[in-house]
Amino acid sequence: MKLERSNSKMRHLSNRVIVPALAALLVLPAAASAETVIFWDFNLPGVGTGTTGTSVPVIDLTGNASIELIGGVSGSTVGNGFVFADSSQPSFPNNKSSDPTPKDDDSAIMANQYPPQGTGDKTAGFEFSFNTMDWTNIVMRFDMLVQSSASRYQQLQYSINGEEFVDFALIDVHEAWGNQDPFYALQTNHWILDYTYDFGSLLDHAVTVDVRLVTQFAPGEDIYITNFGLDNYDTVLGRPGQIRLDMVFFEGDSSPFPFIAGDANTDGFVNDQDLAILQANLGLEGANWLDGDFTGDKRVGLRDAFLHFENYQSSPPMAIPEPASIVILVAGGSLILSRRGRRTESP
Repeated sequence: MKLERSNSKMRHLSNRVIVPALAALLVLPAAASAETVIFWDFNLPGVGTGTTGTSVPVIDLTGNASIELIGGVSGSTVGNGFVFADSSQPSFPNNKSSDPTPKDDDSAIMANQYPPQGTGDKTAGFEFSFNTMDWTNIVMRFDMLVQSSASRYQQLQYSINGEEFVDFALIDVHEAWGNQDPFYALQTNHWILDYTYDFGSLLDHAVTVDVRLVTQFAPGEDIYITNFGLDNYDTVLGRPGQIRLDMVFFEGDSSPFPFIAGDANTDGFVNDQDLAILQANLGLEGANWLDGDFTGDKRVGLRDAFLHFENYQSSPPMAIPEPASIVILVAGGSLILSRRGRRTESP
Protein backbone atom coordinates (compact mmCIF):
# COMPACT_ATOMS: atom_id res chain seq x y z
CA MET A 1 0.00 0.00 0.00
CA LYS A 2 2.97 2.26 -0.49
CA LEU A 3 1.66 5.43 -2.11
CA GLU A 4 4.58 7.74 -2.89
CA ARG A 5 8.05 7.76 -1.44
CA SER A 6 11.55 8.41 -2.69
CA ASN A 7 14.16 5.66 -2.22
CA SER A 8 17.03 8.14 -2.12
CA LYS A 9 19.30 7.99 0.92
CA MET A 10 18.77 11.14 2.92
CA ARG A 11 20.24 12.89 5.94
CA HIS A 12 19.01 15.19 8.67
CA LEU A 13 19.82 18.86 8.27
CA SER A 14 18.80 20.44 11.56
CA ASN A 15 22.11 20.45 13.42
CA ARG A 16 24.21 22.23 10.81
CA VAL A 17 26.01 25.45 11.74
CA ILE A 18 25.23 28.36 9.43
CA VAL A 19 28.37 30.36 8.71
CA PRO A 20 28.05 34.18 8.95
CA ALA A 21 28.42 34.68 5.19
CA LEU A 22 25.42 32.41 4.59
CA ALA A 23 23.39 33.53 7.59
CA ALA A 24 23.42 37.07 6.22
CA LEU A 25 21.51 35.83 3.19
CA LEU A 26 18.71 34.22 5.19
CA VAL A 27 15.41 35.89 5.98
CA LEU A 28 14.03 34.51 9.24
CA PRO A 29 10.51 35.12 10.54
CA ALA A 30 10.07 37.47 13.46
CA ALA A 31 7.88 34.92 15.23
CA ALA A 32 6.71 31.41 14.41
CA SER A 33 3.12 30.25 14.78
CA ALA A 34 2.06 26.62 14.98
CA GLU A 35 -0.18 25.37 12.19
CA THR A 36 -1.38 22.15 10.64
CA VAL A 37 1.34 20.90 8.31
CA ILE A 38 -0.27 17.57 7.32
CA PHE A 39 -3.71 16.18 8.09
CA TRP A 40 -5.46 12.92 7.21
CA ASP A 41 -9.11 12.13 7.94
CA PHE A 42 -9.22 9.25 5.39
CA ASN A 43 -12.66 10.30 4.18
CA LEU A 44 -13.87 10.16 0.60
CA PRO A 45 -16.76 12.66 0.61
CA GLY A 46 -19.89 11.88 -1.35
CA VAL A 47 -19.33 8.14 -1.61
CA GLY A 48 -22.00 7.49 1.01
CA THR A 49 -20.18 4.73 2.87
CA GLY A 50 -17.53 4.80 5.55
CA THR A 51 -15.98 1.62 4.17
CA THR A 52 -14.54 3.49 1.19
CA GLY A 53 -11.94 6.11 2.01
CA THR A 54 -8.66 7.58 0.82
CA SER A 55 -5.10 7.76 2.09
CA VAL A 56 -4.48 11.11 0.35
CA PRO A 57 -4.04 13.83 2.99
CA VAL A 58 -6.58 16.62 3.28
CA ILE A 59 -3.76 19.08 4.02
CA ASP A 60 -0.15 18.66 2.92
CA LEU A 61 2.02 21.77 3.14
CA THR A 62 5.16 19.66 2.59
CA GLY A 63 4.14 18.49 -0.88
CA ASN A 64 5.21 14.86 -0.45
CA ALA A 65 3.40 13.34 2.55
CA SER A 66 2.36 9.68 2.29
CA ILE A 67 1.28 6.78 4.47
CA GLU A 68 1.95 3.07 4.03
CA LEU A 69 1.51 -0.20 5.88
CA ILE A 70 4.76 -1.94 6.76
CA GLY A 71 6.01 -5.29 8.04
CA GLY A 72 3.65 -7.45 6.02
CA VAL A 73 0.55 -5.80 7.43
CA SER A 74 -2.46 -5.60 5.14
CA GLY A 75 -5.46 -3.34 5.32
CA SER A 76 -7.49 -0.62 3.69
CA THR A 77 -9.47 2.50 4.47
CA VAL A 78 -12.49 1.04 6.19
CA GLY A 79 -15.13 1.21 8.75
CA ASN A 80 -16.70 4.71 9.09
CA GLY A 81 -14.58 5.53 12.13
CA PHE A 82 -17.12 3.68 14.30
CA VAL A 83 -16.91 0.65 16.53
CA PHE A 84 -20.53 0.83 17.59
CA ALA A 85 -22.77 2.52 15.07
CA ASP A 86 -25.80 2.12 17.33
CA SER A 87 -26.40 5.50 18.97
CA SER A 88 -28.37 3.75 21.73
CA GLN A 89 -25.09 2.82 23.45
CA PRO A 90 -24.92 5.63 26.04
CA SER A 91 -22.22 3.81 28.01
CA PHE A 92 -19.79 4.29 25.12
CA PRO A 93 -19.48 8.03 24.43
CA ASN A 94 -16.15 7.43 22.67
CA ASN A 95 -17.35 4.74 20.29
CA LYS A 96 -16.46 7.12 17.44
CA SER A 97 -13.28 8.91 16.50
CA SER A 98 -13.19 12.70 16.87
CA ASP A 99 -13.99 13.16 13.18
CA PRO A 100 -17.12 15.35 12.97
CA THR A 101 -17.99 13.97 9.54
CA PRO A 102 -21.41 12.25 9.39
CA LYS A 103 -21.28 8.48 9.73
CA ASP A 104 -21.89 7.61 6.08
CA ASP A 105 -18.79 9.49 4.90
CA ASP A 106 -16.53 8.91 7.91
CA SER A 107 -13.64 6.51 7.31
CA ALA A 108 -10.61 5.35 9.27
CA ILE A 109 -7.48 3.55 8.07
CA MET A 110 -7.10 -0.03 9.28
CA ALA A 111 -4.21 -2.46 9.63
CA ASN A 112 -4.77 -6.22 9.72
CA GLN A 113 -2.61 -9.35 9.67
CA TYR A 114 0.01 -8.29 12.19
CA PRO A 115 2.93 -10.72 12.74
CA PRO A 116 2.25 -14.05 14.49
CA GLN A 117 2.98 -14.39 18.19
CA GLY A 118 6.67 -14.10 19.07
CA THR A 119 7.74 -12.61 15.71
CA GLY A 120 8.22 -9.20 14.10
CA ASP A 121 8.82 -7.09 17.20
CA LYS A 122 8.61 -3.37 16.28
CA THR A 123 8.38 -4.05 12.53
CA ALA A 124 4.69 -3.91 11.63
CA GLY A 125 2.13 -1.14 11.47
CA PHE A 126 1.82 2.35 9.96
CA GLU A 127 4.54 4.56 8.50
CA PHE A 128 4.13 8.25 7.66
CA SER A 129 6.69 9.86 5.34
CA PHE A 130 7.16 13.57 4.62
CA ASN A 131 9.72 16.38 4.87
CA THR A 132 10.09 19.22 7.36
CA MET A 133 12.42 21.40 5.31
CA ASP A 134 10.40 24.54 6.16
CA TRP A 135 9.09 23.41 9.55
CA THR A 136 10.17 23.06 13.18
CA ASN A 137 8.73 21.85 16.51
CA ILE A 138 6.65 19.03 15.05
CA VAL A 139 3.76 17.62 17.10
CA MET A 140 1.80 14.49 16.11
CA ARG A 141 -1.83 13.90 17.14
CA PHE A 142 -4.14 11.01 16.28
CA ASP A 143 -7.11 8.89 17.37
CA MET A 144 -6.56 5.12 17.65
CA LEU A 145 -8.71 2.04 18.06
CA VAL A 146 -6.97 -1.20 19.10
CA GLN A 147 -8.97 -4.42 19.21
CA SER A 148 -8.75 -6.29 22.50
CA SER A 149 -6.88 -9.14 20.79
CA ALA A 150 -4.29 -6.80 19.27
CA SER A 151 -0.98 -5.90 20.88
CA ARG A 152 -1.29 -3.90 24.10
CA TYR A 153 1.98 -2.09 23.36
CA GLN A 154 2.64 0.22 20.41
CA GLN A 155 5.96 1.96 19.76
CA LEU A 156 6.18 5.37 18.11
CA GLN A 157 9.46 5.68 16.18
CA TYR A 158 11.10 8.24 13.91
CA SER A 159 13.91 8.34 11.36
CA ILE A 160 15.66 11.31 9.77
CA ASN A 161 17.94 9.37 7.44
CA GLY A 162 15.55 6.84 5.87
CA GLU A 163 17.30 3.87 7.48
CA GLU A 164 17.75 4.02 11.25
CA PHE A 165 14.63 4.27 13.43
CA VAL A 166 14.71 5.61 16.96
CA ASP A 167 12.18 4.58 19.63
CA PHE A 168 10.39 7.73 20.77
CA ALA A 169 7.36 6.76 22.87
CA LEU A 170 5.98 3.47 24.20
CA ILE A 171 2.18 3.47 24.17
CA ASP A 172 0.38 1.22 26.66
CA VAL A 173 -3.09 1.01 25.15
CA HIS A 174 -4.58 -0.74 28.19
CA GLU A 175 -3.36 2.09 30.40
CA ALA A 176 -4.82 4.65 28.02
CA TRP A 177 -8.16 2.88 28.17
CA GLY A 178 -8.16 2.86 31.96
CA ASN A 179 -7.14 6.50 32.14
CA GLN A 180 -10.05 7.52 29.95
CA ASP A 181 -12.53 5.46 31.97
CA PRO A 182 -11.81 2.28 33.98
CA PHE A 183 -14.96 0.73 32.48
CA TYR A 184 -13.37 0.82 29.02
CA ALA A 185 -10.51 -1.42 30.12
CA LEU A 186 -13.01 -4.29 30.14
CA GLN A 187 -14.44 -3.66 26.68
CA THR A 188 -13.49 -5.05 23.32
CA ASN A 189 -13.15 -2.07 21.01
CA HIS A 190 -13.33 1.66 21.37
CA TRP A 191 -11.50 4.76 20.25
CA ILE A 192 -8.97 6.60 22.36
CA LEU A 193 -8.93 10.22 21.23
CA ASP A 194 -6.13 12.71 20.71
CA TYR A 195 -2.94 10.85 21.47
CA THR A 196 -0.40 13.71 21.36
CA TYR A 197 3.40 13.51 20.98
CA ASP A 198 5.75 16.50 20.81
CA PHE A 199 9.00 15.80 18.92
CA GLY A 200 10.54 19.12 19.96
CA SER A 201 13.45 19.96 17.66
CA LEU A 202 14.20 16.33 16.67
CA LEU A 203 12.54 16.61 13.24
CA ASP A 204 13.40 20.23 12.41
CA HIS A 205 14.45 21.09 8.84
CA ALA A 206 14.76 17.49 7.62
CA VAL A 207 14.78 16.54 3.95
CA THR A 208 12.98 13.35 4.91
CA VAL A 209 11.09 12.21 7.99
CA ASP A 210 9.59 8.79 8.62
CA VAL A 211 7.34 8.27 11.64
CA ARG A 212 6.21 4.74 12.48
CA LEU A 213 3.56 3.35 14.80
CA VAL A 214 4.38 -0.35 15.24
CA THR A 215 3.41 -3.18 17.58
CA GLN A 216 5.91 -4.16 20.27
CA PHE A 217 6.52 -7.14 22.54
CA ALA A 218 5.59 -6.67 26.20
CA PRO A 219 8.48 -4.98 28.02
CA GLY A 220 11.04 -7.57 29.12
CA GLU A 221 9.24 -10.34 27.20
CA ASP A 222 9.58 -11.96 23.79
CA ILE A 223 5.84 -12.16 23.12
CA TYR A 224 2.96 -9.79 22.51
CA ILE A 225 0.23 -9.51 25.13
CA THR A 226 -3.27 -8.25 24.51
CA ASN A 227 -5.06 -5.36 26.12
CA PHE A 228 -6.35 -7.77 28.76
CA GLY A 229 -2.76 -8.65 29.68
CA LEU A 230 -3.12 -12.15 28.23
CA ASP A 231 -0.98 -14.09 25.76
CA ASN A 232 -3.92 -15.00 23.48
CA TYR A 233 -2.76 -12.40 20.99
CA ASP A 234 -3.38 -14.49 17.86
CA THR A 235 -5.75 -17.17 19.12
CA VAL A 236 -8.99 -15.34 19.98
CA LEU A 237 -9.79 -14.50 16.34
CA GLY A 238 -7.31 -16.90 14.76
CA ARG A 239 -5.16 -13.85 14.02
CA PRO A 240 -3.97 -10.71 15.85
CA GLY A 241 -6.59 -8.01 16.23
CA GLN A 242 -6.83 -4.99 13.96
CA ILE A 243 -5.75 -1.42 14.65
CA ARG A 244 -7.34 1.69 13.18
CA LEU A 245 -6.20 5.30 13.01
CA ASP A 246 -8.18 8.45 12.30
CA MET A 247 -7.70 12.23 12.46
CA VAL A 248 -3.92 12.15 12.07
CA PHE A 249 -2.29 15.57 12.41
CA PHE A 250 1.30 16.76 12.12
CA GLU A 251 1.58 20.34 13.35
CA GLY A 252 4.57 22.67 13.49
CA ASP A 253 6.04 26.15 13.23
CA SER A 254 6.80 27.64 9.84
CA SER A 255 10.54 28.29 9.50
CA PRO A 256 12.31 28.84 6.16
CA PHE A 257 14.76 26.14 5.14
CA PRO A 258 18.14 27.42 6.42
CA PHE A 259 20.25 26.61 3.35
CA ILE A 260 20.74 28.48 0.12
CA ALA A 261 19.97 26.97 -3.28
CA GLY A 262 23.10 25.33 -4.63
CA ASP A 263 24.42 24.04 -1.30
CA ALA A 264 23.71 20.36 -1.97
CA ASN A 265 25.87 19.00 0.85
CA THR A 266 24.59 21.62 3.34
CA ASP A 267 28.06 22.61 4.56
CA GLY A 268 27.32 26.33 4.42
CA PHE A 269 29.08 26.96 1.09
CA VAL A 270 28.00 26.75 -2.54
CA ASN A 271 31.17 25.50 -4.17
CA ASP A 272 32.86 22.83 -6.28
CA GLN A 273 31.81 20.03 -3.95
CA ASP A 274 28.19 20.84 -4.68
CA LEU A 275 29.02 21.14 -8.37
CA ALA A 276 30.31 17.56 -8.32
CA ILE A 277 27.02 16.37 -6.79
CA LEU A 278 25.08 18.17 -9.52
CA GLN A 279 27.20 16.66 -12.28
CA ALA A 280 26.78 13.17 -10.85
CA ASN A 281 23.00 13.47 -10.56
CA LEU A 282 21.91 15.47 -13.62
CA GLY A 283 18.73 13.93 -14.95
CA LEU A 284 17.99 12.00 -11.74
CA GLU A 285 14.27 11.54 -11.09
CA GLY A 286 12.81 11.24 -7.60
CA ALA A 287 15.60 13.49 -6.31
CA ASN A 288 15.79 15.65 -3.19
CA TRP A 289 17.92 18.56 -1.99
CA LEU A 290 20.91 16.35 -1.17
CA ASP A 291 20.91 15.07 -4.76
CA GLY A 292 20.90 18.61 -6.19
CA ASP A 293 17.17 19.29 -6.56
CA PHE A 294 16.91 22.91 -5.39
CA THR A 295 13.62 23.69 -7.13
CA GLY A 296 11.53 21.03 -5.40
CA ASP A 297 10.39 19.35 -8.62
CA LYS A 298 12.01 16.01 -7.62
CA ARG A 299 14.39 16.17 -10.56
CA VAL A 300 17.98 17.37 -10.98
CA GLY A 301 18.07 19.54 -14.08
CA LEU A 302 19.54 22.65 -15.63
CA ARG A 303 17.38 24.95 -13.51
CA ASP A 304 19.15 23.54 -10.47
CA ALA A 305 22.53 24.07 -12.13
CA PHE A 306 21.75 27.72 -12.85
CA LEU A 307 20.69 28.23 -9.20
CA HIS A 308 24.00 26.74 -8.12
CA PHE A 309 26.04 29.13 -10.27
CA GLU A 310 23.89 32.09 -9.28
CA ASN A 311 24.69 31.50 -5.60
CA TYR A 312 28.25 30.25 -6.00
CA GLN A 313 30.38 31.42 -3.06
CA SER A 314 33.44 29.25 -2.66
CA SER A 315 35.32 28.79 0.58
CA PRO A 316 39.08 29.50 0.33
CA PRO A 317 41.19 28.42 -1.42
CA MET A 318 38.63 27.55 -4.09
CA ALA A 319 38.01 30.07 -6.85
CA ILE A 320 34.89 31.27 -8.61
CA PRO A 321 34.37 29.02 -11.63
CA GLU A 322 35.29 30.44 -15.01
CA PRO A 323 32.45 31.08 -17.46
CA ALA A 324 33.83 28.20 -19.52
CA SER A 325 33.08 25.81 -16.63
CA ILE A 326 29.45 26.83 -16.70
CA VAL A 327 29.26 26.26 -20.44
CA ILE A 328 30.83 22.82 -20.06
CA LEU A 329 28.37 21.80 -17.33
CA VAL A 330 25.36 23.05 -19.25
CA ALA A 331 26.50 21.36 -22.45
CA GLY A 332 27.37 18.16 -20.64
CA GLY A 333 24.10 18.28 -18.72
CA SER A 334 22.11 18.68 -21.91
CA LEU A 335 23.85 15.63 -23.36
CA ILE A 336 23.20 13.56 -20.23
CA LEU A 337 19.57 14.59 -20.12
CA SER A 338 19.01 13.79 -23.79
CA ARG A 339 20.64 10.37 -23.40
CA ARG A 340 18.58 9.55 -20.32
CA GLY A 341 15.49 10.70 -22.15
CA ARG A 342 16.23 8.38 -25.06
CA ARG A 343 16.80 5.46 -22.69
CA THR A 344 13.46 6.16 -21.06
CA GLU A 345 11.72 6.09 -24.42
CA SER A 346 13.39 2.88 -25.55
CA PRO A 347 11.25 -0.27 -25.42
